[in-house]
Amino acid sequence: MRDSKFLLGVVLTITWLALGAWIVIATPDARPTKMNEWGDVFAGFFSPVAFLWLVLGFMQQGDELRLNTKALELQAEELRNSVNQQRELVEVTRRQVDAELEALRAAREDKRQAAQPKFIVSDPGAFWSATVRYTSNIKNVGSTATDVLFTFDPPLKLSTLTRLGSIARGESQSFEFEYTTGVANDLTIMRIDYTDADGGPGTQRFRLKAVQSNPGPMVEITKDHVYPPG
Repeated sequence: MRDSKFLLGVVLTITWLALGAWIVIATPDARPTKMNEWGDVFAGFFSPVAFLWLVLGFMQQGDELRLNTKALELQAEELRNSVNQQRELVEVTRRQVDAELEALRAAREDKRQAAQPKFIVSDPGAFWSATVRYTSNIKNVGSTATDVLFTFDPPLKLSTLTRLGSIARGESQSFEFEYTTGVANDLTIMRIDYTDADGGPGTQRFRLKAVQSNPGPMVEITKDHVYPPG
């Protein structure tokens, strides 16, 4: 486009100059005789040429402006595409990080659960005399627990199991207890606090529920909750 406008300008200019030269040669009587008249002739003659190149230059600037505008639009489109790609990359990275964090949390949870003891408390039997004494057994089928503390709510009159230095996997411990009321209450919570195999604190609770039988109430024990710290 640029070359075609330039070529057009050259052709028109040469044609115009040739026409002017022919007029001067063909009409010798019409030639000016004074310098100021020659100045007027040249000014009038070259004005169309100057105007022609002015118009062609303006058109060329318009073409260049359109090309620059197109280039800027292409750059803007590339920038938008780059931003979209970066956004997608950030989203993929975020999902990957979330997945890795979730896997890490799951691994930590599995490790924490593997470090927990698993206590099983058997339903107690009872010795009936002037007072009722219940006897039971607690066994650990999970990981070793240390600094094991046993508490009851409401408090018992007697419990032969209050604290253990440790209880390993597969180890069991029998214990006896008496109620302050002489026989089993409606509900007593047995709480076991301990340090797990990873050195973290944990808590397990059991429900001691009175069950009517002959010659007196017996105790049914069920696991309530496990509270390793989050």
